[in-house]
Amino acid sequence: MDTLLLHHGFHRSVMSGIIWETLKGLQNSGVISKIGISAVNPKEALEAISDPSVEVLQVASSLLDQRLIRNGFFEKALKQNKEVFVRSVYLQGVAFLEPNRLPGHLKPLAPILNSIQTLSQDLHVKPGEIWLHFARSISAKNLVLGTESLTQLMSNLEIMNKPISGAVEEFSSKIPQFDDALLDPSLWKL
Repeated sequence: MDTLLLHHGFHRSVMSGIIWETLKGLQNSGVISKIGISAVNPKEALEAISDPSVEVLQVASSLLDQRLIRNGFFEKALKQNKEVFVRSVYLQGVAFLEPNRLPGHLKPLAPILNSIQTLSQDLHVKPGEIWLHFARSISAKNLVLGTESLTQLMSNLEIMNKPISGAVEEFSSKIPQFDDALLDPSLWKL
């Protein structure tokens, strides 16, 4: 097996670490090439990055969730030769919601989503393209994108082949830090 990730970083210490030790043993015997974790939040990702046995991390980051970027996570990962996969680049679909139709728990995001729509109109692209351009600018080689149709796949591939807009980079640098309750879907009160 090429890579095996634990679903949460804290699983490394469950049952006195027996699960993680077993995975390390399987890696030493050649059954698994690389082991790592899927971090639930930035704290978990930052803790795991200091463990030399964690070689691969899957983390959430997006245009609105720049917590790891602002904490220098990606640079640290690169320096420590960690392989990083970035998921939730559309913030669990928030990128595709209409600002005036947000569920109550996400209403504080309406102004920034309106700004993204304005930028997308100025650039003559769909709002989702801005989110994907931003994700591509993160210093990680691997993006995890969900696809429901061939049309979505082809659209994503087309966007991936376009140059990253300097306007998106400039815009993203001005996005405020939002509360964890807005950025972490596990905290959303549905």
